[in-house]
Amino acid sequence: MLVAVWIALGVGVAAVAGGTALVVSRAIGAWRSLRSFARGARDAVAAVEAKAAAGEQRAASLVRKSGDTTTAVTRLETSLATLAVLRAAAGEAGGGLRRVRALVTRK
Repeated sequence: MLVAVWIALGVGVAAVAGGTALVVSRAIGAWRSLRSFARGARDAVAAVEAKAAAGEQRAASLVRKSGDTTTAVTRLETSLATLAVLRAAAGEAGGGLRRVRALVTRK
């Protein structure tokens, strides 16, 4: 009967040792997964920050280009107004020239 107690005690100790080993191995796996997740999250946050900085630079560039575009549109409107004046003057001069040419005889 004493042998049965020792066998039961050995089985119990083996079960506890096996359970402890399983818990430890699962805990180590969970710890590695957590570290991997933290590393991935850190890399993702760094990528988002880099993209945000690039977006900020693009926005600043667009603001500068917008100012340049506004200046260019103003110059274009001035040039178009000047062209309209010159066309009107050329039309008036052309009208006088046509009247003079009408008086000149042709062969």
